[in-house]
Amino acid sequence: SRGAKREHISAEAAMTKNGQRDNDDAIRYAKTYGLDVNDTSIYNAVIHSDTRSVEQIVNSLVHELQTYGR
Repeated sequence: SRGAKREHISAEAAMTKNGQRDNDDAIRYAKTYGLDVNDTSIYNAVIHSDTRSVEQIVNSLVHELQTYGR
């Protein structure tokens, strides 16, 4: 991964480090702003992109934009 190359560490170590940073950020946002970063109810749409192609993501975005506010 890009982070692993930049920091000269293994991809596994980079993923662990990123996970820890995400956790630390979540704690900080909760303490500072009272936000739960995992609460998606505040969003109009949540589009999961981890297993979708670019075309599928774009189609989902277009669909959400077309139906928003109906």
